[in-house]
Amino acid sequence: MRGETVIIHCFRGNPAVARVWEADKKVVYVLTREGFSRLQESGEGPIPAGFLRKDVFKYRTDLDDEVASGQIDWSKLEPWKG
Repeated sequence: MRGETVIIHCFRGNPAVARVWEADKKVVYVLTREGFSRLQESGEGPIPAGFLRKDVFKYRTDLDDEVASGQIDWSKLEPWKG
């Protein structure tokens, strides 16, 4: 689970790619790829942001362009089950 790449539904409805730091039954704590690496390597870095599980989806490489553009069809995504 830790380190898994996911797509998150951000506060303004935009998609973003993140890496899982930790999760519980309701919330998934994520970081940017860079933030994850810093925190893992040194134990210091940004604090992971928490997202409700309903806003975290399985990562798909074929959607990278849609994620980058900020326009994604959320119905194409599967909920993350980690």
